[in-house]
Amino acid sequence: MTVFISGKISGVKNWQKNFEKAENKAREALTQYEFVNIVSPIKISRMVDATKINPFYEDYVYACIQQLINCDAVFFQWNWIFSKCARLEHHVARVLGKLIIYE
Repeated sequence: MTVFISGKISGVKNWQKNFEKAENKAREALTQYEFVNIVSPIKISRMVDATKINPFYEDYVYACIQQLINCDAVFFQWNWIFSKCARLEHHVARVLGKLIIYE
């Protein structure tokens, strides 16, 4: 089971800590699966930063959607509704029939 973590990033201080906590919550929610692979925007943002000079917001959005498409499920943090990108991720997850888990 591969799970994408979604939530608000822009304007959130220490957003990485929120995503680290969400990773643990996602694992707890999916204990019935023997193996859970987490796909986090923490790693995705590092990848974008390493491959782009002065990346734009859209570069991060595109990279996240690309990764979400390959996941089986999406774990939405409580603040996802306040994020334009997370709302897009929610729409994509619904259209693609992904398992959706809410914090």
